[in-house]
Amino acid sequence: MRTITTRKRRLGVGELQQLKQKTRSGLESQTLDLLNAYKIPYQYEPKDKKIEWHKPITYHKYLPDIIIGGKIYEIKGYFDKMSRDKMVAICEQHPHLDITIVFQKDQPIRKGSKTMYSDFCQKKGLKFMFIEEFKQMIRNNKL
Repeated sequence: MRTITTRKRRLGVGELQQLKQKTRSGLESQTLDLLNAYKIPYQYEPKDKKIEWHKPITYHKYLPDIIIGGKIYEIKGYFDKMSRDKMVAICEQHPHLDITIVFQKDQPIRKGSKTMYSDFCQKKGLKFMFIEEFKQMIRNNKL
């Protein structure tokens, strides 16, 4: 953030006086300096004037890893933020699909986090299992 500055009207011509207001860019700072110089009243980023907006919808296609008898199994070794967001969106938008995420192991969703993959899935209502359970289901023909 840049600080808005105005010129003092004292002996030291060119001295700068810093105002308490900060801007996000040099161009904003220059614009506010000009408004101040011409004594034009304005509001800079008034908190009570926020305008709601929605990001445009983007369309994507999901290619399931494995489908067995109408059930979808998404195999995940690493479950990064983009994958988490994608799986939550797919499951919310297609509740009629039977999707299970198969993890290599339960681990934190990111370094230093206490939230494990299993915790995240339970919180978001996603079906999941671990690869050993999936392998056992294959061996026992329980898919």
